[in-house]
Amino acid sequence: MIRKFIVTLVLGAMALGTAAAQDLKLGVVDMRQVIENYYKTKQARIDLNERQTEIQRDLDLRRAKLRDLAKQLEELKKDFQSAEMKPEFRRIKQEEYEQKFQDARALEKDIEVVTNQKRRQLQAELERMFRGIRDEVQNIVQERAKADAYDLVFDKSGVGLGGTPLMLYSKDATDFTEAVLSELNKDAPAELLEEAKEAAAEAAE
Repeated sequence: MIRKFIVTLVLGAMALGTAAAQDLKLGVVDMRQVIENYYKTKQARIDLNERQTEIQRDLDLRRAKLRDLAKQLEELKKDFQSAEMKPEFRRIKQEEYEQKFQDARALEKDIEVVTNQKRRQLQAELERMFRGIRDEVQNIVQERAKADAYDLVFDKSGVGLGGTPLMLYSKDATDFTEAVLSELNKDAPAELLEEAKEAAAEAAE
């Protein structure tokens, strides 16, 4: 809605052909490129992958325990159904089977609950991290726009209806994507900065 308003405003001003319209200073930023190559985005993905690996390891242990219980249940079932088993021992084996069966059902339910819970937690963490990153990027863009006295700044990676780019042509607009990236990555750890530079170079090709 905001993008539609801004596009309408600019097109309307340009259509007037006034001196004010001609003096508009326009800037463009590739927000997708900036966010993708911001070192905090890469760090967030590393952190989330580690969390996902940790969660998966925990679930694998629970599933391994469940498989072990399933094997024990098979053995107990064979025991108490054996014709050679004495009645008093059959009853003991059957009671043990019923207890382990309940344990297996409880563990199965626990795995389902933990899986859904962790999935929701990861999703919430992902949204929180990238919301913070997006806000940081927008703040830098706004600071740069104010410092350089831009009247309007467009996201050239924005897509409208039907997948059509919002920015189809920009004759006099200044692209300051690299300046924003440089500002964001000025304090990046060396290893993440190198990755960011390589990714930015690939995107530019």
